[in-house]
Amino acid sequence: MATTRISERGQVVIPKEIREQLGLERGQLLEVEESEGAILMRPRMQTGSSPAGGWRAWRGALEGSGALEELEAEHRREVERTR
Repeated sequence: MATTRISERGQVVIPKEIREQLGLERGQLLEVEESEGAILMRPRMQTGSSPAGGWRAWRGALEGSGALEELEAEHRREVERTR
């Protein structure tokens, strides 16, 4: 069981191991509620079908694939065609 401390401002740090296990990211919203003397926190789901974190969950997914370079080249060709 992990232990954490409440700061002067009421802030709590979620241990790194738990953040990584749940895929929590900086700035992600959590729902917080009290239940029978316990504090429960859950990642907040966004409206629609996207999970919490939305597009941020894809960050780095195409890294090293050259996809950005391909899109830039395609954009340049399109611009040249319209001139």
